[in-house]
Amino acid sequence: MLSKLELSKKFLKNNSIIKCIYCNELLVLKNNEISCVNNHNFNIKRNGSIFLVKNNNYKISKFYNKELFIKRRHFILNHYYDDINKYINNFIKTNCKNGTILDIGCGEGSHTNLITKDLSDFNIYGIDYSKDAIDLATDYMCENTYFLVGDVNNLPFSNNSIDLVIDYLSPFNTENINKILKKYGYFIKVIPTSNYLIELRKIYNLKEYDNKFNNIEGYDIIENKVFEKKYNIYDNLDKEYLLNKTPLTWNAVDKNENIDTITISLNVLILRKK
Repeated sequence: MLSKLELSKKFLKNNSIIKCIYCNELLVLKNNEISCVNNHNFNIKRNGSIFLVKNNNYKISKFYNKELFIKRRHFILNHYYDDINKYINNFIKTNCKNGTILDIGCGEGSHTNLITKDLSDFNIYGIDYSKDAIDLATDYMCENTYFLVGDVNNLPFSNNSIDLVIDYLSPFNTENINKILKKYGYFIKVIPTSNYLIELRKIYNLKEYDNKFNNIEGYDIIENKVFEKKYNIYDNLDKEYLLNKTPLTWNAVDKNENIDTITISLNVLILRKK
C-alpha cells in the first residue's frame, strides 16, 4: 500500500495543470517538491499536500482549526447530506464521461470524497485555505484524488483546465472560476436556503441566511433543485458541533440550550459555461 507521499507524487507526476502562484508557469514534480522553470519550489509534505498560498498573505483563523474540522467531519459522515451528495454524484455520472473535477473550499474533504469516491475515471482536486483542513483531507487521498492548500482568489490551476467545479457552501471568486473552467464546463454551487439550520438560528436569535444568488454572466442554468429535510439528532457530538463550532455560533452569546432536530435545506444550482 502506497503512503500518502507516494500517492501524491504519483498523482502529481501524471497531472500537470497546477501552476506557480508567483509566475503562473506550470509546476512539475522533482523529487519531493514541485517546481517551475523560474525555480519557484514548493515542498510536498509527508502527508502528500502542498502549500500554494503566498506566505506574506497567509492568515491563520482562530475559528477554522483542527477541532472544528474533526467535528464537522463527524457531522457530515452522519448522513445529513447524503441526498445532496448522491444527487451531485449522479449528475456527474450522467453528464460527464471523465475529466478533471475541482472542489473549492473543500474543508476536511468528506463532501469531496462522498461525491467522487466512485468516479475513478476522473482526476479530482480539493483545495482549501486552511492547513488544518487539508491535513485531514489527505485521509481521502488516493490515486485519482489530491488535496492542497490554496486561495480561491488565486487558484493555482492553468486556464481552461477544469471540467467541473464544485463549491459547497463556500465563498468563490467568479473571475478565477471563469479562467480555470473549460468551455461548456459545469459549475455546481450548493447554497443555503432560508431554512438551513433554522433551529440553530432560532436558539441564538440570528438573522436569516442571505441566500440570494445572482446568475453568473456567461453561464446557463442546467438544474436548480432544493433539498430540505428535518433530522432528529441523537449524537451528542453532533449537538456539540452545532451549538459550539459552526460559523453561525462563533460570535453568538453562549446559551445553555439543547437541540434535538436540525433542518438541512440547500439549493443545488448547476451551471454550464457557455
